[in-house]
Amino acid sequence: MGTGKKQAEGCRTGRMGYNGREEVKRVEMHERGVLAGSEIFFHTPTLPARERFLTLVCTGHFTCDGNYRVERNTYGSGLVMQVQRGSGYVHAGDTHLELVSGDVVLLDSFLPHAYGTEKGWEILWLHFAGRDARDWIELCAKGAKKCPAGKDAFDAGQLLHSVYGMCAEAKTPPDDVRLHAALTSLVSLFAHREEDSGAMETASRMLSGNLSEEIHTRDIARAVHLSESQLNRLFRAHTGLTPHQYRIEARLGYASYLLAATEKSGSEIAQMCGFHDASAFVRAFRAHTGTTPGEYRSGKKDKTKEGNKR
Repeated sequence: MGTGKKQAEGCRTGRMGYNGREEVKRVEMHERGVLAGSEIFFHTPTLPARERFLTLVCTGHFTCDGNYRVERNTYGSGLVMQVQRGSGYVHAGDTHLELVSGDVVLLDSFLPHAYGTEKGWEILWLHFAGRDARDWIELCAKGAKKCPAGKDAFDAGQLLHSVYGMCAEAKTPPDDVRLHAALTSLVSLFAHREEDSGAMETASRMLSGNLSEEIHTRDIARAVHLSESQLNRLFRAHTGLTPHQYRIEARLGYASYLLAATEKSGSEIAQMCGFHDASAFVRAFRAHTGTTPGEYRSGKKDKTKEGNKR
């Protein structure tokens, strides 16, 4: 998992993936401690992907003996690794972690770092870079961090396998959009920290309250002691939505309730839900539900009548 010539030497009798266009090739490699049958695949993302997405640098499946050690000043990427068998360690910044079978770890490879095994291990891993990669890593890892045990760790392992499979099973480069989606979901799992829960609960309450009033992301960020960019990334990691998207969902959910349960006019409901332009309310509601507010209300009334007849 090194750079330059060291990358090309990755592992003995392994496979190196396409160089961005070519089919998978088998090459002879000789990295100390990496055993026969290990595999490494390199991916070359498109220029638009590098400018917009999280991108895959390389991924691999290594079986190693006790001689496997990696030490670098930087690799300019993030590393996600799962220990499938055996034990080892990672070190980055001020963080040192001992790893055992089942552990999934995110490591900030932008920092001076080291990892390896003294007794041997089998690992599945990937390096990622691209837009906002460093911000994601700093938000989630602070050097190095294990994925919380349980469902998060299981999901992280599944996503790691998915990314590896996109390369190992393909003869052409995997789609950068699919890789970005998988990498974002994978890294997000490391953002679920106990100390963040209170901040996200506060942000959620602020976003779903006082729906008729304007609220700015900077005000929420100030209330939870985060920068706006940190709030956006952390909130998306917890909810799958940006704060803006969450606010719109809350407003439209309230609008749906008012349309079904009251006789208020569409313009009144638009104002109550923070849409000061009635046409903007109609457009947003149709995009959310597939119907206009009037069609939604009519459909709800028809269903109520049918229920009363029964």
